[in-house]
Amino acid sequence: MLRAPNQLWIFFLLALMALFQPMELKSAPPTKAKKSAIKAPAKPAPTKTAPVSPPPVPVVEPPATPGPPATVSAPTVVEEQKTPPPGKVKKYSRAQVSFEIMGQGFVYSLYGSYRFFRSIALNLGVAHMSYNEVEVLEVPISLSVLFGKKASFLEILSGVTFNLFTENMGSANAAAKFASSPSVPTVGVGYRYWEEDKHGFHFRSMLYGFFTQTTLVPWVGVSLGCTF
Repeated sequence: MLRAPNQLWIFFLLALMALFQPMELKSAPPTKAKKSAIKAPAKPAPTKTAPVSPPPVPVVEPPATPGPPATVSAPTVVEEQKTPPPGKVKKYSRAQVSFEIMGQGFVYSLYGSYRFFRSIALNLGVAHMSYNEVEVLEVPISLSVLFGKKASFLEILSGVTFNLFTENMGSANAAAKFASSPSVPTVGVGYRYWEEDKHGFHFRSMLYGFFTQTTLVPWVGVSLGCTF
């Protein structure tokens, strides 16, 4: 008795469920799924980039054809001429007067010299000679070439000595031969000291050779004087 009502109740519930199930299906239309409110992440804005230029193309030059080797000329050295400043030109003594013992006047002479250039001098003198009561006036003239620097020179001389009021003395000695000749060619070589400053010292020592009428007579001479 107790089991029947329970079965009926269960049956009744199942019938109700069967009746209301299709109604719910018709009355309740299918609901559409709502769109999700979650927004998609925003796309990053495109960044503007500067245009990239292509790398330069290297230019390949053709190899140069080797030419003839260049000749390098040696540098020319120009020697500078050292010219003295204006107003300071080095001057030298041009004239001198000396007394010569023996020398071109044979016994003695008083002579002077004048330099046209530093190395060329003209010599002119006067002398007197007496032999066997014969008076002879002599005029020695010569030209000297000087080799050296400053005041010391090697001198080479060539000239002639003119004898005035001469006569044949009839003797064979050197003095007679010298005095008997109207002109005696003369050569000489020696040392001369000629200071460049004016009013300086002058010295000369010479070895002479006199060409007389028949022979060569060797002779010497020493002179002292001063410059002008």
